[in-house]
Amino acid sequence: MNPSLNRILSKRSLIIGGIILVIITAVYFFFDLQFHVINTNPGLGNVTNLTPFVKINFSKKLSKDGVVLDVNPKSAMQSYEIEGKTLTIKLAYPLIEKNKYTINLGSITAEDGSKISDKNFDFTVIAGDYAKLPDDQKKALNQAQLPGPANTTDPILTHIPYSTLDYRIDPVIDEQNNLKLHIQLLLAPNDSTIQTDQYKQEALTYIQSFGLDPSKYTIEYETIRETLEGR
Repeated sequence: MNPSLNRILSKRSLIIGGIILVIITAVYFFFDLQFHVINTNPGLGNVTNLTPFVKINFSKKLSKDGVVLDVNPKSAMQSYEIEGKTLTIKLAYPLIEKNKYTINLGSITAEDGSKISDKNFDFTVIAGDYAKLPDDQKKALNQAQLPGPANTTDPILTHIPYSTLDYRIDPVIDEQNNLKLHIQLLLAPNDSTIQTDQYKQEALTYIQSFGLDPSKYTIEYETIRETLEGR
């Protein structure tokens, strides 16, 4: 091929490559200047039943006015606060393992008037271990604890919610921040009431299997009899 033609093609390739690079850089800076979500803390795939908050970090400082925020189910949120570029949703932990939750950000505004509307953050709760939580989550849990026999670091929380065909155990935090256990006894259509005591004992044995004393907890029992068509 003609050397002159090679130089022309090489020069043209460099020009085209430079133009593409300029376009990509311009798009990047344009997007970076827009009001957008940077990330969440923790990541939405790492929300555990012990996680005390979800922080949403934005690219600009936030206004405290005009925030429209909802969580499904509503009982999962205690409150929220804004500081700088971060919206913190304080969760009503412990959340229920394997349940799906949605944070719906109906509207939030930056101090410069930029707005984000109707953005959802979905997550499914995974089992948590207090010892493995990040330091910021441990600090939040420790600061949130109130006097009383129950707190969010109770070892039983690493083992519940838990269910079998005979019973289900769920944690419940009351308004005084006390932990209670809600145990459902699941009777089949043909089970006799004698089975109730058996299933209750099975649930208590499960708790004892971790070296925990069921008598130290306030336990609420609920008997549910299934029908042939379902509960």
